[in-house]
Amino acid sequence: MIVVTDGKNVVASNDEDLIGQSSGGINIIQQVKQKPANKLVRVSDRKCRYIGRMTKGRDYYVYMFIDEQMAFSYRFVLACLSNIQEY
Repeated sequence: MIVVTDGKNVVASNDEDLIGQSSGGINIIQQVKQKPANKLVRVSDRKCRYIGRMTKGRDYYVYMFIDEQMAFSYRFVLACLSNIQEY
């Protein structure tokens, strides 16, 4: 899952239900905000556990999450998430 916020609201996501919501109301985003930026972190919600990361680009925050079980099945995706460069 990818979520882009302006710091307050979700402005883009591949989960269309999140677009327009306050980022403060999305539990996994709040968990990532409490962790160091640009580091892979483990977060969870009621559905599952994720490995994710937040990076800031200009005026937007980009949150990337992958299901923890899938991450271990697809290690190359995890490698991609950890090597994204800031612009």
